[in-house]
Amino acid sequence: MPSHKRTLNSWKKNQITIILIGETGVGKTAFMSLLYNACAGIPLEQWTPVHLEANEAGGSKAGSQTLRPKMYIIPCENGSTVRILDTPGLADTRGIEKDEEHKAAIAEYIKDHTETIDAVIILANGTNARLGVATQYTLTMISGMFPHSLVDNIGFVFTMVANIFSFNFESLSLPSELRNARHWKIDNPLAQWLKYQDAQRKNPPMDEDDLEEMSQTVSRGYKKAFAVLNELFTWLDDRHVQPTAQINELYQMTMNIESSISNVISQIDQTEAQRGELIALKAQIAEQDQIKSINAKYREIISRARWEHETTEKHNTLCVKGRCYSNCHLDCNLPFTLDRQKLVRCFAFKSQSQCQQCGHRLADHQHYRSRWVQKTKKEEIIDEAAKARFNGAQTVSQKLEVMKSELEKMRQTYEEAIRKDEEQIGTLCLRYSQLALSGSFTGVILSTIRVLKYRLEDMKRKGQSQDAQDKMASNIAMLEKKLQVIRAVEKRRDTSDSIPKRLGGLAQSVVKGLLGA
Repeated sequence: MPSHKRTLNSWKKNQITIILIGETGVGKTAFMSLLYNACAGIPLEQWTPVHLEANEAGGSKAGSQTLRPKMYIIPCENGSTVRILDTPGLADTRGIEKDEEHKAAIAEYIKDHTETIDAVIILANGTNARLGVATQYTLTMISGMFPHSLVDNIGFVFTMVANIFSFNFESLSLPSELRNARHWKIDNPLAQWLKYQDAQRKNPPMDEDDLEEMSQTVSRGYKKAFAVLNELFTWLDDRHVQPTAQINELYQMTMNIESSISNVISQIDQTEAQRGELIALKAQIAEQDQIKSINAKYREIISRARWEHETTEKHNTLCVKGRCYSNCHLDCNLPFTLDRQKLVRCFAFKSQSQCQQCGHRLADHQHYRSRWVQKTKKEEIIDEAAKARFNGAQTVSQKLEVMKSELEKMRQTYEEAIRKDEEQIGTLCLRYSQLALSGSFTGVILSTIRVLKYRLEDMKRKGQSQDAQDKMASNIAMLEKKLQVIRAVEKRRDTSDSIPKRLGGLAQSVVKGLLGA
């Protein structure tokens, strides 16, 4: 094989920063090795797989499974530098909790280590016609994590595409917001070169014609790869550098929405319980005439203290499992974190996977700058006209009718309370839809439900334990409850001129507080 030495074109930028995203099996590690060899201007005959060291103390090898985001620095022969932020894969087979950890880790790493980026590059297998459930989920998560301002800075590199005939990917299978993204097709010549070297060392030797055909294929692949890489870096060089502040803002907003949903679901659960008791009490009126005891029960129901979030200056470890309102560790000693796995060091867990305070799982807990409190109505609202009607009633039957009417009005009041609780997250969701590339929080939850249902079916086929299946089903039920809340909010938003105009002063102040306004 003749000597090969190509170099990448010069760039205007001295430094290019890329966030690299790709699922297992698409050749992410091999792609970084390709970039290292090509950027360094190493002749093809000297190309080798490169295990890059992360630019941080104790960084693990690039070839190992990516558990945390890592930044790799590649010096280039043309005088520039390429910084690649390698990210842990979403759609982690260990469960939704791991995905939440990965998302938190990505957001926190970007916030702490890089103020700007040039592009997000997504690696995908170009021989597949459509996205798999896991990859589709990953892209939905990406669309929810990155702001719309990055839409022109997101590109695809389709790997394993030997020629145009082997490219099967259909752009319509992408999320709508990514269908017009630039893309490049490549068959990594490093892999071809390594196979050619193995073929040369075979004993007995391979046929000379076959070796020559392999040599020519490697040469063509090498030439074509440089053409693709030059196109890619020309595009990267032309991208407007984007600040990363909105990425963190979006993630914080996601956490605020999650906190708000947790609070709203709590309010709905409690309201539904009270409403159910009132309906039962209404039915009881028809069966007996013990007006005094019924009236006392009615007063007890409507004046019952309710659990809700109260903002605090310091962060706390709270349980967010349905109908558990435990402040598991107030003024938590750990630094504020969005990574639930780190909470295992919280005093409430004492390095155990189960909370020592409420008994629920690590995954059911989160840091919030709020705490659960029970609040009782400061004053009982009494309909004076109804009170007069009740006192003026001449017969037991008439008094019962007045009480039935009041129970019905209170039931409607609770339904209105549910609506107002849902509307508290309306402005947050509206802001999220305006900022996020996905344009909707619903899509993120739907995609998560879809991938979890796929995994649950896979668990059933493989005969995994019933306990594991029950946990997965519980996660799905929790997400479906969140989806129900978000859909109710979005439905009302779509049929209203403006949710903020309909929010009362108290609700507006709550929303502003969540937004950090």
